[in-house]
Amino acid sequence: MTLNDLKIKTRLTLGFAAMAALTAVLGAVALANLVTIERQFAGVMEDRYVKVQVAGEIKAVNNDVSQALRNLFIMSDPDDMKAQYDLIAGSSKKTNANMERLEKAMTDDAGKAALARLAEARAAYRAPRDKVIELLKAGRSEEAKISLLLDLRPRQVAYMDRVEDLIKLQSDAMNAAGAEVHATVARIETTVAVLLGLAFVSAVLLAWWIIRTTTRPINEAVSVVRAVAAGDLAIEFSADGTNETG
Repeated sequence: MTLNDLKIKTRLTLGFAAMAALTAVLGAVALANLVTIERQFAGVMEDRYVKVQVAGEIKAVNNDVSQALRNLFIMSDPDDMKAQYDLIAGSSKKTNANMERLEKAMTDDAGKAALARLAEARAAYRAPRDKVIELLKAGRSEEAKISLLLDLRPRQVAYMDRVEDLIKLQSDAMNAAGAEVHATVARIETTVAVLLGLAFVSAVLLAWWIIRTTTRPINEAVSVVRAVAAGDLAIEFSADGTNETG
């Protein structure tokens, strides 16, 4: 028994089943790739971007501290000065919290190494900063100025350089992850286009096969009927088929 011997109902069923299978494959491939995109996008927004944002907050807080220290050199009102000291103390707590967030979030070796360098630079910066604050509280502003310029300023610059290094590292990683998302999207577009093309070609071939295997016996029967009607009773034909058209 060949495919041509199948009943019309069976052929149609096979054709629709084949198209359904192709559609299912297309949907499965698209769904699998969408899951990949979702995972990659989550990595960008929930990991890389967050790290860049936290590092940026550390930088902003340090700028606030620098501004507060400069204000202390020109302020004389006790309440204003207390507000600046409170700002510095609060900023330290914020940075401590952000450093802890980064420590928990860092999973790659490069990120951990960059964070370790940042913590080391911050520790080196805090000692001269605290010294400047103590001198200011003691009313020794001239000594505080000298300590700020000679001791604090170089360490602050080194501290901010390490913050920038961390921001750049995470920004590069975020950009790389974004490029990976774009590559995945492009791959999905190509895969879907290929599958759609295969589905279209398969649909055309299936339709051609069903039409041909259905109409050819009918056309042959019509030819026989016409021959008999024309008086040709000697015409030979085969009627050993097993489907509706014989």
